[in-house]
Amino acid sequence: MDASIAAAPPGRRSTPQVIALVREAAARLSLSVEILDPEYGHLFRLHDRQRSVTLLGGRSPLNDAVAARICEDKYYTAMVLQATGIRTPAGVRCLKPDHFQLEDYRDRAGKEPGRTFARERGFPVIVKPNRLSHGRSIYLTYDQAEMDRAIDLVWHHDYLALVQEPVPGIDLRIDILDDRSLAGYYRYPSGSADREHEVDLLNLAQGARAEVLEEVSPEWLDCCRVIGRIMNLRHYGIDFKLPAADAPPDRVTVIEVNSSPLLVQLYKLGYVEEAVSGQTRVLRAIMDGRP
Repeated sequence: MDASIAAAPPGRRSTPQVIALVREAAARLSLSVEILDPEYGHLFRLHDRQRSVTLLGGRSPLNDAVAARICEDKYYTAMVLQATGIRTPAGVRCLKPDHFQLEDYRDRAGKEPGRTFARERGFPVIVKPNRLSHGRSIYLTYDQAEMDRAIDLVWHHDYLALVQEPVPGIDLRIDILDDRSLAGYYRYPSGSADREHEVDLLNLAQGARAEVLEEVSPEWLDCCRVIGRIMNLRHYGIDFKLPAADAPPDRVTVIEVNSSPLLVQLYKLGYVEEAVSGQTRVLRAIMDGRP
């Protein structure tokens, strides 16, 4: 079964990198990996002597299904965190008209919530999808015409467009499993360490570079654990915006919480041992099978 994810022979599709990372981690645990969808490679099964678990790409099975679903919704995640006093970007949601057929939200649909927010707050504003990841379809807009066009573009991918205040600062990402850090790193634009005027999130998949932390400090771990408990998560990643590199946790803004954090971007950037050792811990937790 391991042969099914070996390097593809000539004329066959290559293995997705997330699966290549899983393969290396699985080998450390003497797990077999069986690819169930050889055309694309993302549906696979892990086997050991006691059990087997079917997985889909990098999606984590370690979290409660409702908690994971809430985290897929950026607006709902912000509502949950704001209710406990945690800072998130101010913003509104714009519902694509006529998206729902059985429920009538016409009195709340359209661009007017975004327009009102921008008039009251002032430009520029960020427009982005409520559910897409990897930094896709995010726009910094400077007037209503730009904002309206950006909302239309987002509606091609998502029925909810978020209009938010920009949050400049430094990106910090911390991934957690069972209250312990899996990885922590700052994100910088490629070729530059000047982050003071960046807004929203740089993404490693979009060309940003990482500065990996040797360890995550106790105060940051405590901050992450609080958020993990609020969101009811075991395995998660948090994207923070820091006003300065030495800002304490009580001064930062939480941009997103990811319930299936991927280490594959670190793997692709050359942080192989950090990524494989973290993924090994994730697979061990999955195969342990405890709730």
